[in-house]
Amino acid sequence: EIVYEIRVEGDFTRYLALYQVTDPDVIGPVRSTRSPFITKIMEYNGILVHYGASYTGDEDLITYGINNIDGMAVGGSTIYRNHSVGKVAPHNAYSGMEEIRSYSKQVGYSEENEFKGFAFYEKPTAPGGEKVHDFTLYLRPGNTSAYEYQEDKGFYHRYKDGSLQVDENDQEPLEVTNIIVQYADYYGSDTGHVYINDEGEGEGVLFTQGQRVDITWKKESKSSPTEFFDKEGNPLKLNVGQTFIQVVDFGIAIENDDQE
Repeated sequence: EIVYEIRVEGDFTRYLALYQVTDPDVIGPVRSTRSPFITKIMEYNGILVHYGASYTGDEDLITYGINNIDGMAVGGSTIYRNHSVGKVAPHNAYSGMEEIRSYSKQVGYSEENEFKGFAFYEKPTAPGGEKVHDFTLYLRPGNTSAYEYQEDKGFYHRYKDGSLQVDENDQEPLEVTNIIVQYADYYGSDTGHVYINDEGEGEGVLFTQGQRVDITWKKESKSSPTEFFDKEGNPLKLNVGQTFIQVVDFGIAIENDDQE
């Protein structure tokens, strides 16, 4: 339902995918976790599935008592090497929701989860902002994420470093309905990995229905949810569909790619 793209070290970014009601048979690749992902999973009171961790990630898993499933510890019945995808380790660790939920039940992780979710429009609604169909986020040198609005469908196709992103299961392009760009403060650790300081208040941008609007955000503590607001200060509303949240460094360039 939600995918975060977050910087993890240097100019590299990784993804955190959140599943609430969908039940994919195949999810992957499952990779090692980082401190910023732990910060985000705490907002949803979720179970973090990963394959190992950075040094700071391991520390945070223990410090904050995160319910987690580590592929380096649980064995191949829950997170396995998928030899049918033509990848080599560490890019071929996979799982599925049935395996994840089975293991969670086995170890006593709660299946009940309360968090403050987003508000949604009842039908597709443009937020009344600037018309921007196609745009590129220049995240770091050599690292871009771009979106191309499909006006007849009401969602965006996503491009990573110039290549169309597709679902590995069916080779269909991703269908992204909302893109939230959240400006936050990244700072380094002595291991070369980064932390994210996303407490307090800040600014951002929402792209949906081919329009761009400025937004703000607020987060009271490390474990509390990030709340987003429109330009009038009302809780942000989204359109129904997949949401990408791009947590980015201050001052990154967002280029309007519309050819009109």
